[in-house]
Parts: sequence; structure tokens; C-alpha cells
Amino acid sequence: MDAENFSDMQAKLEPQLEQLKIEQKDILKAELLVEEIFLSLIKKGHAAQVKVQVVKKFFGKVQIKMTAEGVSYNPLVEISDWEENDEDENYFSMMILNAHREILNWRYRQNLNVVTINVRGKSNAEKFLILACVVGGIVCGVLMKEVLSPETISFVKDTVIYPLQTMFLNALNLLIAPVIFFSIVSGITGISTSTGTGKIGLKLMGCSLCLMTVAVIFSYGVAEIFFDEVPPMNVQQVIMEISDATQQFSLIQFIVDIIPNNFVSPVSEGKILQVLFIAVFFGTALNSLGDKISHFKKLLNDLNEIFIKMLLLLMFFMPPIVFLAMMNLALDTAAETVMLISKLLVGELIVVALMIGVLPIFIRYVGKISPRSFLKKVSALMPPAFATSNSGAVMPSMM
Repeated sequence: MDAENFSDMQAKLEPQLEQLKIEQKDILKAELLVEEIFLSLIKKGHAAQVKVQVVKKFFGKVQIKMTAEGVSYNPLVEISDWEENDEDENYFSMMILNAHREILNWRYRQNLNVVTINVRGKSNAEKFLILACVVGGIVCGVLMKEVLSPETISFVKDTVIYPLQTMFLNALNLLIAPVIFFSIVSGITGISTSTGTGKIGLKLMGCSLCLMTVAVIFSYGVAEIFFDEVPPMNVQQVIMEISDATQQFSLIQFIVDIIPNNFVSPVSEGKILQVLFIAVFFGTALNSLGDKISHFKKLLNDLNEIFIKMLLLLMFFMPPIVFLAMMNLALDTAAETVMLISKLLVGELIVVALMIGVLPIFIRYVGKISPRSFLKKVSALMPPAFATSNSGAVMPSMM
């Protein structure tokens, strides 16, 4: 494709994307980005022609791949180095690219610039894969208990299941604190004033406390209905331990401990509240310095993208980890506790359903946006957290 047949290419691009069931707003966004990148590759990459392909990848992911022979030209670096100036002749072009930089990728190999546009992320196919791993892991664990000896099962758990689960969760815990820190700092520095930061922070805290209160009320109500008898001895012992810990809890000490005495321990020990405090404190201080540290703010945004990308890379290992986690659950679960676990799962599903009914109300009337997108995506976040018993496991998808 060259400048002369660009219009013909765009006319062919839209029906291809429609055939893949891409939403109209995403098609318009893709066409706009293709136009801007095409012009950049022609002018600054000295390309004579640009090849445009629509590529369908795993789990319903759709990309537009633009390939052009010429000198090395990375539009993402240009975006990072660009200083916002409405008198710049490339102002609108750079604003468009900068607004969608998270869905753009670039590489240069064999004298070719290759730019990819992620038109659509992974579809529900990934969710169904994880659900299949949940069921498959349980079935596999039950069959192993029937066929294999206790010694063989113990060997499999010690040499396969436990090491792989531990490595995955260690990698996840390694990234959680940096992702939270850089995400919050980047968000705060994107707000022009400290007053705006304060207002948004207060609203978020208010909404979170309200939602937590509603969740606790639902949980107590469902627990009263489903668990009216005395639980088995091992569960009762756990409840007693939790009760002792609750009695030792001090609200004043809890508030005092939010402020750490150094920068390292909150990250190394995974103390998320302390990480949040440092991030808000750090971001607010950066905002007060204004444009004099604009390059440092861009560096923080780049670091935020790097750590989120690292989290997304972990998602490739999520299905087998879910499979192993459910297999381990089936191997460790005795027959007499199956009914209790079943009741627990039913109770959890009811509370989750109730909360999914409440959350759209907050999104609509507090956030002033349509909850449709949330309802379409939230189901994909549930299986990983359920299977791994770790809310951090959903962070790659959530981010």
C-alpha cells in the first residue's frame, strides 16, 4: 500500500474487522491509528510502501500488523519524547497516538519496521479455557486418588504441583507491590492539581468502605442461612485462632503501621497499605513540582507500562496453574468435607451474585458511566482467584 491506494485499503479494512465481530467504535479507532501510523512510516521511516494485515490470534485476539521497509523508526519512542504543544504541526497526530499507546507495539528486524495495533484483546475463549482447567484439575485429582498410591501422590505433589505453584505465586508477589506503586503514582501525576487528587481519593475511599460494608452484610446473612450447625473440629480450631487474632487487633496500631519507617520493607514484605501510602505521598510531591520534572514523570509512566507488561506475561501460565491448584484441592479433600466445601462454594456464589448486582449501581450512579463493559468482563476474573485462592492472581487481567 502506498499513498495512492491508501483509500482503497481502508475501504477493505472495515469489512474485514466487521467479519471478526469487532465493535464499530473499535473499528473507527483502528482506522484512525492506521492512518496516522501510515503517514509516520512514509514521512519519517522513509517507506515507499506499507503492508497492512488483519491477524486473528489465540483466544479471539485481533491485531492489525503494519510492515514497512525503511530506516528504523519507532513511533512509541517519539510519543515518549514528545512535549505537548498545541502549536506543533503534529499536535493532533501525536495526541491520537499517545492516547492509544497501550495498544501499540513496535519492532525492527531485517530492515523492516513492524507496528502492531491490538484491535481487540482476548475474548471469552480464555475464560472457558480456565473453567475447563478447573473442572479438569478436579477430575484428574479424583482419578489420581482412586488409582495411585499415597506415596506416588505425595511424590507428584512435592516434585510437580508444589514447586510450580510456588514459583508462580512468588513471581506474582514479586510484581504486585511495584505495579500498585507505579500505577498509583502515574495516576496521580496525570491529575493536574493536588486538590483533584484529594477529591478523587476521598470518593474512592468512600465507595470502597460502602462496598465493603455491603459485602460484609451479605456474607453474614448467607452464612446464617447456610451454616447453622457447628462446623467440624478442624474448621472450629481455625475459627478460634481467627477470634484470638481479632481480640489482639488494635485500631490505633493499625493506623500507625500504615506509615512505614523505610522505603524497602513495604515492598519486600508485601505490605500493600504502606505501599499505597508511599505511592500517594510520592505522587502528590511530584505533582507539586509541576513541569520541571516532566521527563521524570514520563519515566515513571514507562516503568508502569513495563511492570504491567510483566504481569500480563504471567497470564500465559495461568491455565496450567489453575489446573494444578484444583488437582491439589481434590487430592487434599477428604470425602467427609466435600459437603461442607460444596455448601461453602454455594454460599460464595450467592454472595458474588449479590455483589455483582450492587456494583453496577455504583458504576452507574457514582461513576456516571455504563456498567455494561464491567459486566461483560468481570466473569473472566473469577475463575483464577477462585482456583488459586489468591486475589492477586486476577491482577494481570484486571490491569
